[in-house]
Amino acid sequence: MNLSFESVYRVSTRKSFPGEEDINSLSQALGMELPIGYREYVTSLGLGTMCTFLIVKMPSQIRNPERQDEEFYRKVFAYAGQYASKPGNVAGLDSTDFERATVFAYASAEAPIWFASRTQGARLFEHVEGDTFEIENGFFGLVERCAAGQQHEFPFFEPRNGRRRMRQLYVRPGVGRTGFVEAMSRRWGRDNLRCSRSSKEEYYPHYFVPAIEGHIELHLDPQYNRLPGDSFLVRACYDIDSEAELAALVEPLLLPGGGPHEFMGEPFWLP
Repeated sequence: MNLSFESVYRVSTRKSFPGEEDINSLSQALGMELPIGYREYVTSLGLGTMCTFLIVKMPSQIRNPERQDEEFYRKVFAYAGQYASKPGNVAGLDSTDFERATVFAYASAEAPIWFASRTQGARLFEHVEGDTFEIENGFFGLVERCAAGQQHEFPFFEPRNGRRRMRQLYVRPGVGRTGFVEAMSRRWGRDNLRCSRSSKEEYYPHYFVPAIEGHIELHLDPQYNRLPGDSFLVRACYDIDSEAELAALVEPLLLPGGGPHEFMGEPFWLP
């Protein structure tokens, strides 16, 4: 079992964390043992999104859930409890376990959800499309599973700090992946770039750039892009103070006339 989240790449270090008192009071308020790795996750990473997919709730969010979210979770667990005795219940939970369940994390795509139950100690479970599975090693195992499921070579975390921005940019023909990466290397230094999904055949390579506290994803699939020639779409997520730095990189590379660049506000996967 991993004992920390040191292997997680931090897109930005501008983040806040709950205190130990918040976590201890959450355990007391729920009357339960917290899932394996939850304490370590929230105290080392805080609020944000793992691999643009996994969102772990902070103690205050669990103690004071949004009404519509809690109503939805109760319906999900009530339905799951009705079928707990059916064959295929690999987690071995019964209706009481679901009645006493608390959601600790959810996906930016709304499903799955991850929960623990007062009757099951520190075990963490995933519920998706009517099925429930145990996550081995709790949140330590979940982070590894999340990175693998999103086909990333290492897990990365993007904080919710009110400073994140996203733009979609359209790169002109003739640049290609090689030309774009070379432009980033000239601007920021090759040693300062880190890539996930690094295969030459990969349609969606992900580059991490400390200079802008961000990551840049290339969308190279021509069937998805529907752009002229070998043009492609770039999705850039960065710190609010890095707008000029990003512009200096991309402006010479865009479609004639600058091409459309869509300002998307905060990344849509942030909580």
